[in-house]
Amino acid sequence: MTSLRKASKDNLAGIFIVLMGLAGAMVIVYATRWGAIVYSDATEYILSARSLLAGKGLGIPGPGGIFLPLTLHPPLYPLVLSGLGLLGLEPLEGARWLNVLLFGIVVILVSGTIYQFTRQFILSVMLGFVIMMSPLFLEIFSSALAEPLFFVLGLLGFFLLVEYVGSPHYRLLIGASIAIGLACLARYTGFVLIISGTLFLLVFQRVTWRKNLVHLGIFGGISTGMVVAWMLPLYLRSQRFAARSLQPVDDLSTALREARVALIDLGWSWIPFSQLFEPRPSYFIRGWFMIILLVVLVALLAFLVWKRIRIQGKKFQETGLLRLLGIYGIFSVSYLAFITFTSFFVSPRNDLNGRLLSPVYLSLLIFVFLILTWALGGGRAGRWLVWLPTLGLALMVAGGFDKGIEFIRTNHREGAGYTSAAWTNSPTIRAVKELDPVIALISNESAAILFLTGRPTYDISVLSNATSSENDSRYGDDAGDPAQRLFRTDQAVLVIFPNSFYWQLFPIYGDRTQDRLDSLLDGLRVEQNLADGVIYRYSQP
Repeated sequence: MTSLRKASKDNLAGIFIVLMGLAGAMVIVYATRWGAIVYSDATEYILSARSLLAGKGLGIPGPGGIFLPLTLHPPLYPLVLSGLGLLGLEPLEGARWLNVLLFGIVVILVSGTIYQFTRQFILSVMLGFVIMMSPLFLEIFSSALAEPLFFVLGLLGFFLLVEYVGSPHYRLLIGASIAIGLACLARYTGFVLIISGTLFLLVFQRVTWRKNLVHLGIFGGISTGMVVAWMLPLYLRSQRFAARSLQPVDDLSTALREARVALIDLGWSWIPFSQLFEPRPSYFIRGWFMIILLVVLVALLAFLVWKRIRIQGKKFQETGLLRLLGIYGIFSVSYLAFITFTSFFVSPRNDLNGRLLSPVYLSLLIFVFLILTWALGGGRAGRWLVWLPTLGLALMVAGGFDKGIEFIRTNHREGAGYTSAAWTNSPTIRAVKELDPVIALISNESAAILFLTGRPTYDISVLSNATSSENDSRYGDDAGDPAQRLFRTDQAVLVIFPNSFYWQLFPIYGDRTQDRLDSLLDGLRVEQNLADGVIYRYSQP
């Protein structure tokens, strides 16, 4: 009778989790009425998929008639979009419906995995709701980016690895290896998945060292081999890994200051109910608040874990829950170390934003609430303490609910990125489409013009080089810049979107931004002055 009741409870939990996944998928359908959100990275993914379908290979058209092969980003996502294209879905539309599917799967995978190892239904459901209503994940899964594919493959790979250590069947190990290898081909940060999986097998496998080496060989051979097959030809052609190279930052103190500001802004946005503090406290106050909060949380977790181990004593046993804790704990530490290294020693540098840190956010979310569940489940804690993890998740849902709803409503009403109402109805974009195709284009929004008009566009050198070392000459006076030479000889026009141009220059020039903006455009002839942009021609001094 007990086993029957348990099976019935598991079936009901499974049905509810699947229904929650379907609800999450419908949220993305509603939020992406204007299509998947597209910015610069998504432009490369979408156009690469279209290029492959046209038989030209993975890459995008560049200015001057050149073809730029896909090197900065891994190939799996545009390959999947191309596959959907063969089934009749145009890549942009395919990106939207792929995200709908993947968001539902992520909700099911996370909630289902938590239930599998804790048998706590409410905790599993609440964690699913945190993901469903998180503005961070809503934006990522509404965008034409590789992260949704990366999340699904990484979560699946970790689940299979944990299952394999508990029940060593080679099909689980091979499945985990393939999933994690594919995750690396979706996002290069997936290398951390390989490192974490290797460390997990070394720590948690209870086999002889010979068998351990065999298992590590299978895991590393399959997962790493898939990545090497793609990256080795790229390296032999360019002598760089994924268009990146080792190069320490020139000014470490400035880099640290910028990283501190970015992390404080990001960390503050992740704290429940932080939006209630308006105006926002200073960076100093927010920074110290988050440090104190982190210290208190770590101390609480350490105390609860110590208590649980002390209670169990010699009866301490490794369980599936502990193995799950292990792999997510290892991944969280490894990912933070990887991001720290690449932020200061690899060029070009990644922006420290929610998208980059979303994997560790999800991993720490799972880890913290799993360890609370395990530490408070030893039978000696008071009943109210056992509910502490669920209460914490409920606060996270409540704290982020209004921001999640606002994102869904706004994105449904207006869209975002280059597929939004503002960009698709842009007067400047319409004007660019009517320009003579022989005329070259230069712009501060080259990706938008490429995506919306299909015309390759030169970047403005000061933005692509991200340096303020040049003099304050106007645009077109630097004969050493090929794009400015075209502009100077009336073979190109300069298309400026003022609302974004100022803020693109601001990180480079700071307080001098307006002065540099004025000097850059000083004396240029306005050919068309439109509601959201200006088209300039060069005018001789």
